[in-house]
Amino acid sequence: MRRRVGVVALLVGAALAVLGTVLPLYTHAFDLGRDLTFENRQNLWGLLSGERVQARDAWFGLPVVAGAGLAVLGAVLARRAWGRLAALAGVMLMIGAVWAVAQQVLVVATVDPISGVTVTTDLESGAPVLVGGLLAALAGALLVQDWTSGDAPAETGDGEVAVVHRLDDPDAGPDADADTPPFGIAIPVSELDVPPATPRAGDAGPAGDGRRHPSGGNPSTVD
Repeated sequence: MRRRVGVVALLVGAALAVLGTVLPLYTHAFDLGRDLTFENRQNLWGLLSGERVQARDAWFGLPVVAGAGLAVLGAVLARRAWGRLAALAGVMLMIGAVWAVAQQVLVVATVDPISGVTVTTDLESGAPVLVGGLLAALAGALLVQDWTSGDAPAETGDGEVAVVHRLDDPDAGPDADADTPPFGIAIPVSELDVPPATPRAGDAGPAGDGRRHPSGGNPSTVD
């Protein structure tokens, strides 16, 4: 159930994040004094309206879309370990891109008033949509992760649970750690007690040779 909720959150968060890249994100109003003012209205792809103050657009929407794609891939393959890692990596990529934009907006919004320029920053509709998508995607990426301990049953690639059986040692007590060996149950083996061979009629060796085969076998095989 937890993983299903995480998958839904990943899909919804990725969709909201992509939508937030095309919506207006913020507006900078520049007051240069002497009735000289202009506004810049931007989204994550660049300038929507106003005067361009940069040489080119930064295209911060590109890493957000790429991260959303990884989040969707992780949601589809949430049962696999690398799929869950892809979801988490995609969310981190989106957060990094939005963090870079936030720092850029903050730098412009806090320009030194001594320079004679007053900047007013207004957040647009894309900001809450983008932040909401990031939070939903982050929650989903955390929910689909496998946070179980090493002693818990692990899921296989096809979604089934791998069960490890344990056989208790009755001689070690109920609290003893008696895990099954990797190649089955250890069986104690002692040396075989072979009785000495007894001489039989007709088993005498060659003349002058008092040696006998230890097993009482054919004397011709004795060196």
